[in-house]
Amino acid sequence: MDTLLFRPYIEKMILSVTDAAYYLNCSASMVYKLIQSNKLPAYKKGRKYQILTEDLLRFIKSRAHTFD
Repeated sequence: MDTLLFRPYIEKMILSVTDAAYYLNCSASMVYKLIQSNKLPAYKKGRKYQILTEDLLRFIKSRAHTFD
């Protein structure tokens, strides 16, 4: 899966947990679990997590083969 396919749809450089949940088609609590298990890199700013778009795309690409 080419990450370039996702770029037109993700315009922000930094995503919230809610944004990441939308793109992953899962709940925010699942995104928190992925962050806590170090499967999805995220940075904490104050009380909120921020996810870099490139990290989310890398995560999606690394998981693409699991759905074959």
